[in-house]
Amino acid sequence: MKIGILTFHIARNYGAVLQCYCLTETLKRLQHEVKVIDYRPVYLVKAHSLFRKQWLKHPLSLLRFFILFPSALLRRRKFDHFLASLPLQSLAFKSPDNDFDAFVFGSDQIWNKLICNGFDPVYFAGEVAFEGKLKIAYAASSGHVQLTDREQETFLRYMQRFDALGVRETSLQDFLQRHGIPATLTVDPVVLAGRPVLDAIADKAPARRGRYVLCYEVSPTRKVRSFARRIARELGCDVLPVARGEYASGRKCVSPEAFIALFRDAAFVVSSSFHGMALSLMFGKSFYNISVNDQQDERVRSFLSVVGLEGRLIRQESQIRLQEAIDYDCVWKQIEGLRASSLDFLKEALRSKRVSNPIT
Repeated sequence: MKIGILTFHIARNYGAVLQCYCLTETLKRLQHEVKVIDYRPVYLVKAHSLFRKQWLKHPLSLLRFFILFPSALLRRRKFDHFLASLPLQSLAFKSPDNDFDAFVFGSDQIWNKLICNGFDPVYFAGEVAFEGKLKIAYAASSGHVQLTDREQETFLRYMQRFDALGVRETSLQDFLQRHGIPATLTVDPVVLAGRPVLDAIADKAPARRGRYVLCYEVSPTRKVRSFARRIARELGCDVLPVARGEYASGRKCVSPEAFIALFRDAAFVVSSSFHGMALSLMFGKSFYNISVNDQQDERVRSFLSVVGLEGRLIRQESQIRLQEAIDYDCVWKQIEGLRASSLDFLKEALRSKRVSNPIT
């Protein structure tokens, strides 16, 4: 079967590129021919542009741009090198002529109206190219965004276009099921692919020498680094902080391959992101996720509660208990159950003979 994936593959952050790569590899290991549809909407291209016109009106922003440009350019090149490993293929969305058997939408916040400037018809299977094909959502998300009554009505109508719905949050699953639309809770592709795929990525990067506490943040904060320094002192090792894709000192870019290797080789991980938590679990690391806010914490808290590690999401330094080891035999048993059910969902959806309603 030939499958096309539609997701945020050009978003230059670790979670976006890794979830796309891991879903691709998972489907390939199921013996399918897999392509990532090279869709580059203007709103995503602008969001990840190296330069923004509004900076011309702000001298400090412009100065910061010139100072950070060499590092930003290097970061882009390393991400682009990783993206080149994806099996990209273009698609004429307005034409029914293509040789795909199925399309998988997700994972990521492809239904988030704030990211996509409203409801992007491509990610809602609303183009002619998808007619007559199996349309499957996998670990798709609308984010934690409030919808008006009219938007909810539109959203629910668009969901009818899909032959199978796999979502990543219980809140979205509950919402759909309350309106009579079946939806399955599916794990992030990074968790779905697991160690075999992650180890293969990490092996492409040089190992880092010495023991360190990895401190990973999407954006740098004093709180997370303070927690990391406290743990590093107790363990007698250094802190290695990474934020916005760079080491905190020297502004050296971290490639996606090196990013995975940093988790694999860390003595301890302190993070404020979902994928920081997910990679810690995949590599069996001692870790803490630091609470940011209720909205951002929800996805982390939900997953940790399923695997019995609620205590690994903390708000205060006083909650740190380094002597409390994680029973990974039990954790991995729970994760394997989640992975198996998500894989079953994909297999069953791809075997389906049903083709959903035409575009409405």
